[in-house]
Amino acid sequence: MPKEFQALDENKSSSQYPQTFWYGHTQVPTLLFGRRNASDGYDANAVFVEAGKTYALGDSYSLINPGSVGQPRDGDRRASYAILDTDSQEVTFVRVEYPYQETAHRLLTKGYPESLARRLLDAPPVKEMPEVWKNHHSQNGKSNT
Repeated sequence: MPKEFQALDENKSSSQYPQTFWYGHTQVPTLLFGRRNASDGYDANAVFVEAGKTYALGDSYSLINPGSVGQPRDGDRRASYAILDTDSQEVTFVRVEYPYQETAHRLLTKGYPESLARRLLDAPPVKEMPEVWKNHHSQNGKSNT
């Protein structure tokens, strides 16, 4: 992620707004904070994103993935999105139920691979990040709750 933090650093303005980089297509709600370190690189700090929780962005660079609707790679079939409040400099991650069975049916009738529909139908209804993703974060960088 250093190139994204570097891009934020190079393009920062004198505004008081959070310096954020939004990305997607991993289908997993994610929040990473970055700070320049003494060796002119960037240290990343991954946060365990919890639905309904608000995170202060502060003066760090932030990489935000709001998650997805329809292809939950974190095992939670609920739709996921994020709200950025530039006044309070906070981001809130949200999960909502939606008719996933209908979505799975449409995927099958439109000729998409069955695996995409199965991902929706087989995902458990969870209220927090599954243990497999907590373990993934703890193995792949520093974490913060």
